[in-house]
Amino acid sequence: MRCQKCGFENPRGFRFCGQCGTPLVAETPPAPAPAADEPARVEGASAERRWLSTMFCDLAGSTELSARLDPEELREVVRAYQSTCARIIERFDGTIAQYLGDGILVYFGYPKAHGDDAQRAVLAALEIIDAIPKLTTPSGEPLAVRIGIDTGLAVVGEVGAGQRREQLALGQTPNVAARLQAFAELNTVLISQPTRFLLGDEVFCRSMGERTLRGVNEPVHIYQVLPAGGTDTPPARVTRRPTPPVGREEELDELLGIWRDVRNGEGRVLLIEGEPGIGKTRLLQLFFHAISKTSHRVLRAQCSAYDRESAFAPLVEILRHVVGQGKSSLDIDRLELEMARQALPLDETVPVLATLLALDPPTHRPPPPKEPDERRAATNLALIRWLLARATRRPLVLVIEDVHEIDASTVELLYELGRKIAETPILVILTGRPGGAFEAFSELPARRLRLGRLDDEAAAAMILSIPDGDRLPPAWVRELVARSDGVPLYIEELTRAVLEIEGASAGTGNIPVRLHELLLSRLDGFGGDKALVQWAATLGRRFDRELLASVTHIGKDAIDQAVERLIDAGLWVEADGALVFRQGLLQEVAYRSLLKRQRRRYHERIAEVVVHSFADLATARPELVAHHFTEAERFPDAVHYWTRAGQRAAMHGSLEARGHFIRGLELLENQPPSEARDAARRALEAALAEIDTAPSMRIYPTTT
Repeated sequence: MRCQKCGFENPRGFRFCGQCGTPLVAETPPAPAPAADEPARVEGASAERRWLSTMFCDLAGSTELSARLDPEELREVVRAYQSTCARIIERFDGTIAQYLGDGILVYFGYPKAHGDDAQRAVLAALEIIDAIPKLTTPSGEPLAVRIGIDTGLAVVGEVGAGQRREQLALGQTPNVAARLQAFAELNTVLISQPTRFLLGDEVFCRSMGERTLRGVNEPVHIYQVLPAGGTDTPPARVTRRPTPPVGREEELDELLGIWRDVRNGEGRVLLIEGEPGIGKTRLLQLFFHAISKTSHRVLRAQCSAYDRESAFAPLVEILRHVVGQGKSSLDIDRLELEMARQALPLDETVPVLATLLALDPPTHRPPPPKEPDERRAATNLALIRWLLARATRRPLVLVIEDVHEIDASTVELLYELGRKIAETPILVILTGRPGGAFEAFSELPARRLRLGRLDDEAAAAMILSIPDGDRLPPAWVRELVARSDGVPLYIEELTRAVLEIEGASAGTGNIPVRLHELLLSRLDGFGGDKALVQWAATLGRRFDRELLASVTHIGKDAIDQAVERLIDAGLWVEADGALVFRQGLLQEVAYRSLLKRQRRRYHERIAEVVVHSFADLATARPELVAHHFTEAERFPDAVHYWTRAGQRAAMHGSLEARGHFIRGLELLENQPPSEARDAARRALEAALAEIDTAPSMRIYPTTT
């Protein structure tokens, strides 16, 4: 396609000119909103990626029975067998996917996950092998079954054509279950190692060693389930309420001691390190509650994987919130007013911060520096001055969470800030997961607080502090302590799941054992809002309500109602004008439940909507558009926006520029050879070379 601006001939598929970057096609208008009489809708998933426990149950000796019995008698025998199995499977909320002659294919975990589906499958199987031998043929012979169970990833959706359509799981799991059944002896249950790993101690198993199964590449470790008596009943829902944080008394005392130093005018930096779910946010909640009666200011932001390529992302978030006073729109007058309130030199702060916020610099002020290194230094200085000024009247707490996803420019700024707060009442709290980008702060003069897992006593105290947790029998509490492994989030979710079990007060003891299953069960529990949650998960852990409404075609009233439902359910929280997943793990589970092709389509829709309906966001965050085009596998468009992101970052002297250009070069490898690709490569290589020769565009050694 020929570019109308420069005349360059671009290959088919390019949306932007490889020579000058001009769009090659007319802008696609935003997708039309539903008509006034059309109900709001969200495109849901026709198929899903899920973890399933699959059972294959087979009536033993059916071939011999068919040779001995009249067809009418055989039909009655098979119907009795199927009816008995169906009753038991229904009791454990499994789903019969297919009747295959005398075989039955069953799913536990679809269409609804429960958090303990592997255990349900095994307990149902034990009940079946207890019940089926009580059925007999007309001559009095007892029936027998063989059962195999496997747990793993599958894609579940509609298959077939015409009038013959079924909801089936495709993947290795159903095949392994069928092969295990073939190995089983009469009236026994064989399970795979993944299923065994998910079972509780009340299910007894005997290792059968590794076996090679037909059609399965790797040997499978097989276990035989041994009947131990007793069965469990399905769960029921209870009202969810927040859990009071416990078990962090020493850590809280240390944090409050640091705060006393800060109030005496000694600036401090604190690193809070811990694995996902270990209680970093819970500790902060305790801290802020403890200091609620003291005079202080709080500035708080959260890093995310989507913002890792955006320079100063958490500081931009904070500045936008303060200057915009919680509103989504910003203007230069508000920025000037904030700088004046803090008694800062307007000519030195407003122009550079305006460009950082993607605002037009004021014409009555000197323009920001043109050279990238000078602009970067000026931006660093302006942000640090502003933070220091905010602490002059009242002590300041600056909290940046999830710094394992932090951008390099903010790392540099925090190093500079850490050197300047020794005599300023500022407490900088950085939280994150061990390793990775968190180690960028290893040379920062700071106190480091590593949160470990709770000991058994603290874990038990946390369980009992959960509403209705004190009703659990002591044996259940001990079991939960053992299975939660001291992780507060696991303790909370596992305990709440137990409390939601129907008949829990009777002591039936059906305890789920994996957080992933619990999160998937929570996701299924959102019913008609589940598809909306999946869209939000594609946007990221933190997302804008208006953008969510635009990509899903949902009207304002409908989106507001759905948001309120999901906030009430504890899925999302509102923070500084945005919506945030309360648990990052739940966002990941929702996103990964989408088929890969659906993810690509969702990312493509988001990128198109941002480009055509949120032009200011596309201008300020081209790396965001580039990310979504990359995930959508729209590589020419992704290269264009990674180039724009690199140019914008380089203009500001941001350390992310190099990474943006490299991403563009990597994506060019996916394009067939052409003049446009070669031109784009030369341009990116030249930009990268210019950055590499600029001494100011270096990254701190600790971030490499």
